[in-house]
Amino acid sequence: MVSTVRTPTPPIWMIAGVGASLCAAVLTPVSLVEGGPTFCPFLLLTGWPCPTCGMTRAWVLLGHGRWSESLSYNPVGPLVLATVLIWFGVLLWRRVGHPSPQWFGKLLVPLVVIAVGAYGIARIVLVANGQWEWDG
Repeated sequence: MVSTVRTPTPPIWMIAGVGASLCAAVLTPVSLVEGGPTFCPFLLLTGWPCPTCGMTRAWVLLGHGRWSESLSYNPVGPLVLATVLIWFGVLLWRRVGHPSPQWFGKLLVPLVVIAVGAYGIARIVLVANGQWEWDG
């Protein structure tokens, strides 16, 4: 039997927000994100990319089936997108009264956070040492 946790029913606005972010990845024209301005405060202040720099562009390219280009903007983009897709499913599952699966909050989310953080630290080190050119 799968272990579950009873959690409050997620509000509609949360489900709508997650769903809207997923829809935006598919509906946003690629031309809108290619070569656009950078809004990352960390990058603007330090000159170094944060762990999620390039994530918006990566998601939009993924939403249009351009996988290899997506990976060039942020290699963990597909992992984060897949996690958000699963989260959307879990929110819908909870909304209809089912409990959350423990593996989601206790295993999947922490592993993704660790992967994104490790990638971000490695990228900052490589950029700082001149081993990776980052143009945003």
